[in-house]
Amino acid sequence: MISGALKAEPVLASAPAEVLRRLDRYASVPMSLAEGCVMHLHDHHERSVVLTCDSDFRIYRRKRGRAVDALVPEGV
Repeated sequence: MISGALKAEPVLASAPAEVLRRLDRYASVPMSLAEGCVMHLHDHHERSVVLTCDSDFRIYRRKRGRAVDALVPEGV
């Protein structure tokens, strides 16, 4: 495992309601369950950066409306 990487598997056990609320909020995008878990982790780890090829992370917002700190390749 990469040093400092986060494991998403415990998220549904610890905060299913928060993840489901986020999925509902972005139902029109739509947000996948995995993306909801990543966003939950991102909200709770202030200095985290999301590495993704999914341009939807440009649409999603953190708590308090802040943009997601994401590295998305150009052209995606």
